[in-house]
Amino acid sequence: MPPDGYGSGLEILERAEPRTLLSRRLLVVVTALVVLVALVALGVGVARAPGERQALTRCAERASVTVEKAERRMASLTSYLAGSLVGAPPLLSARLIGLISQEASGQRRPVEAALRTCRDIEVWPLNGSNRDVRAAYIAFLEAESDRLEAITADGSKFFTGYDEVRTRALAAEALLSP
Repeated sequence: MPPDGYGSGLEILERAEPRTLLSRRLLVVVTALVVLVALVALGVGVARAPGERQALTRCAERASVTVEKAERRMASLTSYLAGSLVGAPPLLSARLIGLISQEASGQRRPVEAALRTCRDIEVWPLNGSNRDVRAAYIAFLEAESDRLEAITADGSKFFTGYDEVRTRALAAEALLSP
């Protein structure tokens, strides 16, 4: 009888050996599946990359042309009205600034259309450089849209946000070039 007074009704079970052969086979199968999925995903990414790049190039061209046109029209109108704004009576000044706001509103529509086009481009998650280009052009167009929105709200803010738009444009162009 054991010293604690309890019976020895306990049996010591021998530890069963793990099924190493089955475990190894399962590990090999799982590893092979993971490698296969990774290779397929990589292959899909490589196959999609040229088409994505072409779509991104079209997005870039549309973004550049649209923003350049909007900026040119806004600059032309503002420079045309600048002389009239100096020393103008408040009512005339308010109307001229209203014209600038109206023009900004009209120029925002094509920028928003270009933004939708760029957002609609589907980029494979593993194509990181294409994802970066897409994100950069979206940020560029969003900056221009925000700028035009601010001018729409207050036509006297023509120079608001121009530096940010320019910086984002240069960053996007740098990512797209080879």
